[in-house]
Amino acid sequence: MSEIKTIYTDGVGKIHFFGNMLRLDLMDFVPSESDDANSKPEPKITTRLVMSPNAFLASYESFMNMIDKLTKAGVLTPAENKEGETAEKVAEEATAVEDVK
Repeated sequence: MSEIKTIYTDGVGKIHFFGNMLRLDLMDFVPSESDDANSKPEPKITTRLVMSPNAFLASYESFMNMIDKLTKAGVLTPAENKEGETAEKVAEEATAVEDVK
């Protein structure tokens, strides 16, 4: 039986669409190279996940289902942006793949 590889990430740094494939740059927060004791960790791209648009859409649907379950369980609360729109509404209105910061 083969092992399943586990990848830890602090999030998606950027999403690119090139050559009919989506490329998700996964990032981790790493210690700052600054000598300042109060410096904050800095994001660093560590892994790239590449998938087809159909696989991306299926992943999106899986994430939305999990967000719904976590919200119903009280683990997450619905987030609102400055204009009062929910994150789901903003995602629905998005028309292009953009950098995620």
